Amino acid sequence: MHRIRERLTYAAPLIFALAGACSSDDTNQAQGGDAGVTPIDATMGFDAAATPDSAPAGVVMVQMVAPMSYSPKDVTVARGTTVMWMNVDTIAHTSTSTTGLWDSGPVAAGASFSRPFNDVGTFPYFCTIHGMIQSGTVNVQ
Repeated sequence: MHRIRERLTYAAPLIFALAGACSSDDTNQAQGGDAGVTPIDATMGFDAAATPDSAPAGVVMVQMVAPMSYSPKDVTVARGTTVMWMNVDTIAHTSTSTTGLWDSGPVAAGASFSRPFNDVGTFPYFCTIHGMIQSGTVNVQ
């Protein structure tokens, strides 16, 4: 039992690293997302003190929080704004368009996913891991 635990201790960080390296933000282009827009995978360092008010200029932050929700759930942004989903929970979540425009893939605890919104409209999203119980909307004006 000790050897199994020891192997898991060393394997877990490798699994998370490989999962992050295998994720791709090219799904937006493949699924007919905003023309000419390439989503940004924000792999900047995690700041536990980060709040929606501390996001960089031109970026609106949505936190993935426990228990299975987004904060704020719905955001309204100007056209051209980047929305960054920051996972401040201890488990993975996704930000996935209900219409197939984007899919962040699993966002590990402490990681983030960003996507620019260049088209006016209403963009509902949810977590594919937890279902529609964890959902939100980006409204672009």
